[in-house]
Formats: sequence, structure tokens, C-alpha cells
Amino acid sequence: MAADREYSTHHKMGHDKATHRPMQQKSKGGHFFGSHWKQTLSDKQKAKIDKMHLELKKDITPLRAKSDLAKAELNQLVVSDKTDTQAINKKIDKIAALKGELMKKRYAHIIEMRTVLTSEQLISFDMGLLSGKHDKAKHRKH
Repeated sequence: MAADREYSTHHKMGHDKATHRPMQQKSKGGHFFGSHWKQTLSDKQKAKIDKMHLELKKDITPLRAKSDLAKAELNQLVVSDKTDTQAINKKIDKIAALKGELMKKRYAHIIEMRTVLTSEQLISFDMGLLSGKHDKAKHRKH
């Protein structure tokens, strides 16, 4: 019975067939929040943003790899027969520094993205950012 309601609600709202996620709904007043700005980009804006995304990906891929390696090394330190708390703390500091670098690059990218958008697009973009949609959509799960 609950599954029937869930199915019914899911289909009344509409969903993206590729991702099986509910589609963005209009809020009162007819505004879209979240990803509406993407749908209104000009070809010139799309080209600039694609270039920005490529540069971001080039910048963060090595940092993610370093972070993943450092996490694996941390786990090895923790399960070692001779636990070295100083080495563990040093590895944690390294991971925290890498996360800080990643955040700086992501937020510099967000600031750069805002320079390409029109004032109307900025409303949707900023609402998505403030609602946390950028974090959920763009960042991989840990």
C-alpha cells in the first residue's frame, strides 16, 4: 500500500527517466530554483562554462587522487600492529589540507561561474547554492 502511494506520488510529480529522480517543480510565483539556470544558457555561455568545468576537473582530479591515497594510508596506520598516533595525526592533517585545497578550487569555480550568468540566471544559481543543491549534485559521496 505504501509502495503504491510512493509510486503514485513519484509519477504525479514527474521524473527524469534517465536518473529516476523527481524533476524540479515550480515554486509559488512561477520561479524555478536549482538547475533552471542551466536550461537558459546561451551557446556562448555553455562554451565558457564547459571550459571552466574542464579546468576545474583538471585541477581537482590529482587532489582527489592524493586524498584517496592519504585516506588509504591512514587506514593502514590505524590497523597497524604498532599504532603510531603521531603519524596518524600527521596523515589526518594532510587529508584536511587536501580537502581545504579542493574546497578553495570549488568555490573559486563557483565565483567564476557567477561572472558568466545573467542576473536572472544568478537568482536560480544562487538559490540552488543556498539550498545545498550544488553540494549534493556536484560532489561525490564519501
